[in-house]
Amino acid sequence: LDLRGRIVFANSYFLELTGWTEPEVLGQDWFDLFIPDSVREQVRHVFSNVMKNRDTVGFMSYENEILTRSGELRNIAWSNVLTKDAHGNVIDVTCLGVDLTDRKRAEARNRQLWDIIEKSLNEIYVFDCDTLGFRHVNRGALKNLQYTEAQIKTMTPIDLKPEFTEETFRAMLQPLLDHEKESLTLETIHRRADGSVYPVEIHLQLMEADNEHLFLAVIF
Repeated sequence: LDLRGRIVFANSYFLELTGWTEPEVLGQDWFDLFIPDSVREQVRHVFSNVMKNRDTVGFMSYENEILTRSGELRNIAWSNVLTKDAHGNVIDVTCLGVDLTDRKRAEARNRQLWDIIEKSLNEIYVFDCDTLGFRHVNRGALKNLQYTEAQIKTMTPIDLKPEFTEETFRAMLQPLLDHEKESLTLETIHRRADGSVYPVEIHLQLMEADNEHLFLAVIF
């Protein structure tokens, strides 16, 4: 961007992301074309301060939403570098952006998923595909099992099922990992912290959260 916030260069990735062509954006006001109304003046004010102070201190990194040609909002993290002449006068600012949109949407979906799991009336636990260690055990399961959250984090589902060895449990899960089955239903027992047991029916399937594949177990 030049000193007035007009676009003097846009790389092919940016053009593809936003849906514009180079002739359509060069010379255009960055804020009018790409910044949503709700934050336009705020972002313009930041830009004006940087140009006035001839320094990006405090704004070397900045995150805001931009508008694509279709009206979609994309969340971008910017790293901003000023170009100056021999006298220290600002010539332009180069903004290197990283598109965080998909990551933020995935994080929001994960937060929603964990919230649903936690509030469910069913016992639910999530465990690691490799180590089998618990990643999350909801309040309903902790209450029925009578373990504390700290205790359960040191355990695996095998500790709750006295009739299973690790070998037999892993063999039972393998069809899910091999995508031969979408889900498994298992009738077994759970062992509480005090040693007592109770019958359960467990619905098992693979889930994706935090960019990982995990096992989800819903107990009926």
